[in-house]
Amino acid sequence: MGDETFMKPEMGISPTLSFSPPIDDMDDMESLVDSELDEDICAPTKHLVLEADDLQLYGPTSIFRLAPKPAVPSRFPNMAEITSETYILLVEGADLSTYNPDFDWSRYLPVEVPMDRQEHDRLLDLLFKFFTSWCLRIVPFLFLRDMYRVLRVPRSHSAPKTPHYSPMLHNALMSLATAFSDQPRIRDLNSRQYFARKAKDYIESECQRPNISVVHALSILASFHSSQGDQTLGYMYFGMSGRMSQALGLGVDCSPWVKSGLITRDEMLDRNWAHWTTFSNDVCWSLYVGRDFCVSSPTDLQRIPVPFVDSGFDQIPWHHPASNMEPQPNYLSKTFVETCELLRIARRIMDVVNGLTNPGTRQEITQELISKIDVQLNGWKEGLAPEVDITSSSRTTALPHRIMLHAAYWWLFILLHRPFYRRARVAHNGEKDIDHVKLCNRAAENIMELAETYRSLYSLRYVSITWVQVVFSAGTIFILSAVQATSGSRLAHVSLNHSLSQVDLCIQYLTETGKSWNCANNIAGILRSLRKEQLIPRLNLRSIDESRISSARKGTTTSLQSHLSEDIKPPLTGSSIDSTGTLDEDIPSITSSPPTDISGLSNSFHADWELGGTGNMPLMWNDPMGSITGQQWGAPDLSYNNMGISSELSGMDILRQDFGGFPGLTGGETLPTQPFMPFGMPGPSGTDVDYYQQQYGFTQEPSQEQQPRQLTEDDVEALNQFLSRHHSG
Repeated sequence: MGDETFMKPEMGISPTLSFSPPIDDMDDMESLVDSELDEDICAPTKHLVLEADDLQLYGPTSIFRLAPKPAVPSRFPNMAEITSETYILLVEGADLSTYNPDFDWSRYLPVEVPMDRQEHDRLLDLLFKFFTSWCLRIVPFLFLRDMYRVLRVPRSHSAPKTPHYSPMLHNALMSLATAFSDQPRIRDLNSRQYFARKAKDYIESECQRPNISVVHALSILASFHSSQGDQTLGYMYFGMSGRMSQALGLGVDCSPWVKSGLITRDEMLDRNWAHWTTFSNDVCWSLYVGRDFCVSSPTDLQRIPVPFVDSGFDQIPWHHPASNMEPQPNYLSKTFVETCELLRIARRIMDVVNGLTNPGTRQEITQELISKIDVQLNGWKEGLAPEVDITSSSRTTALPHRIMLHAAYWWLFILLHRPFYRRARVAHNGEKDIDHVKLCNRAAENIMELAETYRSLYSLRYVSITWVQVVFSAGTIFILSAVQATSGSRLAHVSLNHSLSQVDLCIQYLTETGKSWNCANNIAGILRSLRKEQLIPRLNLRSIDESRISSARKGTTTSLQSHLSEDIKPPLTGSSIDSTGTLDEDIPSITSSPPTDISGLSNSFHADWELGGTGNMPLMWNDPMGSITGQQWGAPDLSYNNMGISSELSGMDILRQDFGGFPGLTGGETLPTQPFMPFGMPGPSGTDVDYYQQQYGFTQEPSQEQQPRQLTEDDVEALNQFLSRHHSG
């Protein structure tokens, strides 16, 4: 990618040709730094020094081996010097002095989707700025340079093979870019499929003589299918991309070939960049579909250096007039280096989460291991250069790939800690356990803040597919937080309202993204279903409980009970602690409360819960798809085994299974809670299952004989007197 050596002690990268194994903890990191200090000054052992493209020998007595490494000329000279040798995008602010109106720009594109050059160029520009900038899947300058080199050749001649442009790659990119069009005819899926099919027409011819453009074309085709919700097809095409990268040996250090003159330095940098962008996308795909990696870990083979930062490339201005921001350096290569380092940590997190589902490795997942990964994540954040970091002062001018990088950082905290969200905290040797709830909640709030920033600056129509995963993960945390707010004997109204409103906001963000990527609509539907299955039954139950107690105090128990099914006998839940772990003193006691008022809940959630009848008994669900399907959801079955008392036993409950994915969950992302206890600890306390097990001795569907008897008016009055004395005390 570039020239300026980018070295950080925590990366374990030596300034010579050798590369150290990845650093697992701070002690090893400190040892490595000390070791390098000894080798450089005290007892020098490194005699070969890379100067430009040549190795030079300087012995242990030489002072020149300690000299700063000279900068190598950038691969990206001043744009003004090479405008005659590159394709110029016809976008606002472009230099059109060398514009050739007769350039054969659409030679390889399908004739079935006519468009003018200005629309074509605008869509490519949007894709480069908002989609391929994440994981640096395309280097725009190099793509446009090679596009010019290929298309300036007359049709009657054979086109040259270039590493950054090919007909397959061009069509694959347009199959995605057309989703950003404001013209319905071009944005239509049928039109987009013409580009995808045209790209596939070139698969065999380009794969017979492959280069790195084939690797990227197959990867982009994978994203096209994924964007439509066809993640299995997408997974297949990305697998082809990964296999092609192996066929080209992108995971092998080719610096000896440079020294022997068989390939150029630019070719080596292209290969290294292609290796790392494939690695990064592989991590994102594996997290998305919950499957194994298809690209080898950097430690499995000889390490390929993370692409160097190219200061010339980073200074090319990034400008999107619609954002009303002034042009600024893009810092794409510097952001990409940090992306690679972050996603290396993500691989470790994936291994941990996968290990939780394997009985043979559960005991190996310790608090210490999770803490070490937390330290790595925090160390990564603290080591960010100001050009890549986001602060309160720089947030309003943050570029899309920087926002995506920081959103991914918080997303990894959720993936690491969400499996333990419902686990009871216990002290270890006098030290407090990790507060998984706090870490997840903080991560979700930060994601929402970044999402709002992105939305206000650029619109959520222009995002990468990884963004959809990030927002969905935040939504799952708000659902868990809302569930926690309903688990005490008194409803934590403030926490519940906030969590519900944030879930609704996540659904809204996903729906806005769905205008470009249909997979976001699918995932918004999954989040909406989770909200309905997890929270409506619990709130139904709370409404019945509080209505019965309140009515009993008014002497109307018999009247109320006559409207309830005989098999609904929900006692009060057993915890008095809200989601923050403290007593909710602001909430009145259930003994003096009217029936739960849900009018203060978020509007769209309230719209899903249509009330009627006596005692706030829910009669009908509003189905947002009802106008389309002609169907209505009936009221939830409030029989004992399906009334929400123990949603751990319901069909798609997040508390139902140990780290299993939901059937039909687009992307296959798991939503684990109620984990096994890998540290020999008791399960979550205060949950509905625990209460019923303690009270009635069962966790599965009870037999008819096990049904708790119906509370009489005397029972209710006695219970109210007890609670009143307890509350007044």
